[in-house]
Amino acid sequence: MDTSFENNFPWELITESISGNIAASEKIELQKWLNADISNKERYNKLKELWMNGMDEYPLYNAVNEKDAWKILHEKLNNKQTINIETTPKPNNKTVIILRRVMAFAAIFIGIVILSIWYLNPGNKNIFYETVTNDQKKVVLTDGSSVTLNDQTQIEVLSDYNKQSRTVIMKKGNAIFDVGHNHAKPFIVRLGDAQIQDIGTKFTVRKNDNEIYVEVATGHINFVNLKSNELRTLTEGKCITLDIKNQKFGQLAEINTTSFMANKAMDFQNMQLSEVILSLQKHYGKKIIFRDNSISTKKITAHLQGMSFNDAMEVICKSLNLKYSVKDSIIVLNEQPKE
Repeated sequence: MDTSFENNFPWELITESISGNIAASEKIELQKWLNADISNKERYNKLKELWMNGMDEYPLYNAVNEKDAWKILHEKLNNKQTINIETTPKPNNKTVIILRRVMAFAAIFIGIVILSIWYLNPGNKNIFYETVTNDQKKVVLTDGSSVTLNDQTQIEVLSDYNKQSRTVIMKKGNAIFDVGHNHAKPFIVRLGDAQIQDIGTKFTVRKNDNEIYVEVATGHINFVNLKSNELRTLTEGKCITLDIKNQKFGQLAEINTTSFMANKAMDFQNMQLSEVILSLQKHYGKKIIFRDNSISTKKITAHLQGMSFNDAMEVICKSLNLKYSVKDSIIVLNEQPKE
């Protein structure tokens, strides 16, 4: 394994920054390292993306030899003053707290090092994301663009993402792409025998075995049939379907105005649950109440456009650890009992 970058990599600073425990003086030191080379910033952003999106998403993470990571940590600790636990008097409460913090830091540190060994060295693999039934996941990419995966959706982000281009492969499902503007690095969604090319906009793709449906919320995209080289340009408020079996585009159409505006209104960013519920009641024509009003102030970020009522409620409940029941056609929201 090539470990040439290890000794020059500011492991402690990166760990403290990603875990949110970095001091002001260390922020300055980290910023100097980030500004020294554009590749430093790219590596840092990749690590942050992996850590924030959850390491369990990356099967290869679990296959990395942890001995390499522990070796690096051991070498780093040997360069600092350490405590000889065997000869140190019985610790008081303050010492116990410090030791716990050290162990917590070490755990995060090991995770960062393992991710680095796997992701930043040559030969790294593409990254896969997947959702199951009644699941939703927002993936923030290294360039700041995001993909919201609704239930039963699979995408793959290429390992060289944000280098020459920004390429994502969509296998199936329903996904919302919110793309940052960058003329130099076009954003491409590969869809088998078709693909979408975009520079900066927001659009939705639904793909199954029979067809690919695309609608554009803002900006414009190029939707290409790679077999026939036919191209359709979609602007804001437009939609189109590609028949996969017959390799034919449908008619370019306007998105239903009422549905389009309602769907845009179903995109919630760090909003109080009480406000989200008001929108749900208006959108689905349902009556929803809280068993305990204290949960109405919980904050949620969710993208519910295009979902059925039951799916939307499942996403909300899963995100906030709630449950709902139906009594006399009224939906009652309540907290999940603690185990």
